[in-house]
Amino acid sequence: MKPTTPSRPPTADADPLPGHSVAQFAVALVRNAIPVWGFFHADWTPATTLAVYWFETLIGSLLIALRMAIHRRLTHKRGYEVEPATATITISNKGGPARPVKLGYASGFLVGALGFTLVHGIFLAVLLGFVLPDAGGGRVDPAAAREGVLAVAALLVLGFLVDLFGLRRRPFAWIKGMADAAFARIVIVHMTIIFGMFAVLLLHRARALFTIFLGLKFLADVAAHTPQWKPKEPPAWMSRALNRVPRGKGEEDFASYWKRTEGEEAARAAEDERVDKHQGPTS
Repeated sequence: MKPTTPSRPPTADADPLPGHSVAQFAVALVRNAIPVWGFFHADWTPATTLAVYWFETLIGSLLIALRMAIHRRLTHKRGYEVEPATATITISNKGGPARPVKLGYASGFLVGALGFTLVHGIFLAVLLGFVLPDAGGGRVDPAAAREGVLAVAALLVLGFLVDLFGLRRRPFAWIKGMADAAFARIVIVHMTIIFGMFAVLLLHRARALFTIFLGLKFLADVAAHTPQWKPKEPPAWMSRALNRVPRGKGEEDFASYWKRTEGEEAARAAEDERVDKHQGPTS
């Protein structure tokens, strides 16, 4: 009897529905084109465009959490429950000791994403109300912001509906990749708000600095919908360069480290894809 070779665990870029990837890539391009078009051709101020981006982050995070809830009910993947997918927060009780509450992957994502977004909102309120108007960034145009948010929200909902087709066949790695990409975009927006605030105060060139942010945000969204380069073996040039770094006696070289971490990641991914029929209805 011929031995079988174990298959590699599904990854976020191994899409079981190729047509879906093309559709989502197109939706992402159009969604990103809206604020770019508004900023360069419809005279949106940096303040208006930032406001639209903030609502995009909020609505997008909620829709990703909804995808997780549906996907978890349909697939019962263990990735929603096993470490390090789970997180723990501490809640204080009135008149009693604080107690830790363990969150599943979906709940942990929602708490983290909304927490970051609310922090964004505080910094953004200061930026829009006190910094940008005095630094050439203008004020928020309510009409333009409303139109932009509605258009972006419609495309986010369209992307959500596209994802519902074949959702049961999707691996946990797919939703994990989506969550990781969402946090990458959140970090870009957050860093732009924090460092951009100080840069605008010092340089008073809000439009030029915001143009750089538009490019970074667009590249982040495009990268989230394109296949990632994941070689099975470490590149030779990288191994040669890093092996020249002094290391302690008995420490593994870069190639060994690469193979070990790749093996650990593959084992975690395989565990994530296991089906747990005993999962409860909450996450």
